[in-house]
Amino acid sequence: YRRHVRRTLESIEGAEGSRTRVYDLASRIADYLAPHPIERAVVAFLGKTMARSAKHRIFLAAYVGVGCAFVLQALVGSGLRQAWLSVPLVLSFFVLSGMRFIFTIPAELAANWMFRVTEAEERRKALDGVRTAMLWFGVAPLFAAVALFYFVLWTPGVALAHLAFSVTISVLLIELLLLDFWKIPFTCSYPPGKANITVTWIFYWLAFTTYAYSMASVEAWMVLRPWRLVLFYAAAGIVWACFEWHRRKTDLVGFTLIFEDAPEPIVRTLGLSEIAWLRRTSTRTENPRRGLPSSSASVPRVD
Repeated sequence: YRRHVRRTLESIEGAEGSRTRVYDLASRIADYLAPHPIERAVVAFLGKTMARSAKHRIFLAAYVGVGCAFVLQALVGSGLRQAWLSVPLVLSFFVLSGMRFIFTIPAELAANWMFRVTEAEERRKALDGVRTAMLWFGVAPLFAAVALFYFVLWTPGVALAHLAFSVTISVLLIELLLLDFWKIPFTCSYPPGKANITVTWIFYWLAFTTYAYSMASVEAWMVLRPWRLVLFYAAAGIVWACFEWHRRKTDLVGFTLIFEDAPEPIVRTLGLSEIAWLRRTSTRTENPRRGLPSSSASVPRVD
């Protein structure tokens, strides 16, 4: 398994590829839904790369396949109406998580110099393009398909309430997945073995159960009393405002895009020498005369 995964990650895609409908759709979505030129370029780049790269489609299909397995298990094990509350959340979790994973796999690493030399001051617009791509390439097609079943199972009002809830949760998941993500997808090196697989899967499993099944139970509880949805959307607005505050704070401090993801160091240090150096520097800045000999000690007194 490791050998085949390594070969898949290191494989080089061919330079030529047929222009598919998805390829053309990526350009149209970028032209109409991305207002800023940098954001538009990133959206088009992501859509076209996912449309033509076989290895990225394989990994994304693996994530979606796992999500479909959970969905089939839920549909068989429980009632149809109850299962459909968690179906869109399960699928959106694996679709968005899969997109977040394939973003870390480079498509043509030798060509990322183009993004380095054209890196502009408006780096935030490039990251906004990543968010827009996940919304329109991941969330929008999924819920467009799910909406057909929703309107069959429920009345239009209940179906719209369920769709609004699921889309809101998916948007917040996008914000969480892209938190402190400082890369243009497919352009950064991928150091294998950097993450702890056991810890990562435990975290993803807890996040999945909370996102898919716990939120589905909360949704069923709120639908019984529609006024509870007002509290949910107020809480969701506060969470989104926190993400927006974090972005603005980062923009004020400043950041640079990452194109080379360095592997974890073999030996980790505590950084005590750097802390001691910073303390000495701050002390000298606050009291520049500290440590200098006094005038009485440097000049002998003459009686």
